[in-house]
Amino acid sequence: MKKAIDQYKLPKTITDIFIYIMLTVFILCCGTSGYSGMFESKFNIFCFTCGGYVFITLLILFELILIGHIKFEPTKLIKNMGIPQKLAIVYLIFTWLSALISPYFPDTLIGVSRYEGAITISIYCLVFVLVSYFGKITKHMIYVFSGTVTIFSVICILQIHGLNPFMFYPEGYNYNDAYIAYNGQFLGTIGNTDTVAAFLCIAIPILWMSLIHLTDKKRFFIILPLILSIYVLVKMWVLAGIVGVAIGTLLSIPFSIKMTKAQRKIVLLTTSIIFIVGIVSIYFSKTESGLFFEIRALLHGNFDDAFGSGRMYIWKSVLKEIPKNLLLGTGPDTMLNTNIQPFIRFDTRLDASIVGQIDIAHNEYINILFHQGIFAFLSYCALIVSVGYGWLKHGNRFKYIGILGSSFMCYLIQAFFGFSSCVVSPLFWMIMALIISKRNTKENTYE
Repeated sequence: MKKAIDQYKLPKTITDIFIYIMLTVFILCCGTSGYSGMFESKFNIFCFTCGGYVFITLLILFELILIGHIKFEPTKLIKNMGIPQKLAIVYLIFTWLSALISPYFPDTLIGVSRYEGAITISIYCLVFVLVSYFGKITKHMIYVFSGTVTIFSVICILQIHGLNPFMFYPEGYNYNDAYIAYNGQFLGTIGNTDTVAAFLCIAIPILWMSLIHLTDKKRFFIILPLILSIYVLVKMWVLAGIVGVAIGTLLSIPFSIKMTKAQRKIVLLTTSIIFIVGIVSIYFSKTESGLFFEIRALLHGNFDDAFGSGRMYIWKSVLKEIPKNLLLGTGPDTMLNTNIQPFIRFDTRLDASIVGQIDIAHNEYINILFHQGIFAFLSYCALIVSVGYGWLKHGNRFKYIGILGSSFMCYLIQAFFGFSSCVVSPLFWMIMALIISKRNTKENTYE
């Protein structure tokens, strides 16, 4: 009996190669101009890798249609498309409507300050759709990724301790000169430490969940990158990353580890008790500074503008502007053009006031609502819910979905305090796609 020919073998192979590239080259490659030009270099790498993948895959599919290997039936395609893929396309449509009617067009195509324009978002969405159809995560990919995290973490640790490998900082400067000799804080082959924290919210859950789910002895090598990456996260002390990893890990345990319904109920009850005890303890604590002080103040109704390194002020300012362009926003990545009153804080180390222009909401959800409007915001939230449903449904049954689901949860939590960036966000969109990929539910099970 002849074996059936897989008409989509080539797109699947291209997607597998793309995933390997995303887990290695995309993270470690950062150009040659140091942190002064790293963001621009990372954007070019994003366009080459993610944009290239989308272009090549669509070209292959078009060729397969032309030679008759697959039939192109738009009505049938839309009908058979999964809910998450449909929502991603709806989100993309409203993003383009926002971009085209914006008074800042054509700046909305690339973006005014963060390269988060309509073209970038289009690549995110198309990567999501294509990987969800043709992608699959494997044990080997996880081991390769753990190697990448090891290299990345070692570079970060050397920098944290005052060294300057690869001369990413200008000569004579290092990581400890942040906000004193230069504006901002940069680390590793990613750059901005907020973005590094977002990456670690993806990496750390994948590593520790892999230790639980994988069964071969090689999995113990993952302990090294796990320890190194946690060390980097703690030493950076970016609160979005700390909160994302801590709370996301706690919440994901019942849904990412194989257990009976009774065991899951016990874990959920225990998690709820820990959470409630933690909140009550913070509410009645006497701490006078730091994260727990700010949480305690919020619980007592004090929403000081300075909280969260000024995020409270930024959120208030951005939310106040949203009703002016509620339906379709101001256009992707145009906040800098709207002239929101800047945030001013006094730096005791410099003995001077620092003025920060607001070009992003430092909350991915508010950012979408401001830039692309309520329809794009609702479609994005629905997309998150639909992917989350896939994780909750299959996370206990399929090991790789369980592994990726924890990463998904941790990233979503840090996104309340972070921002979308072409440096890390493509990894998140790829992970979402792999969570709902039918190849993961058909070809990967618990060992």
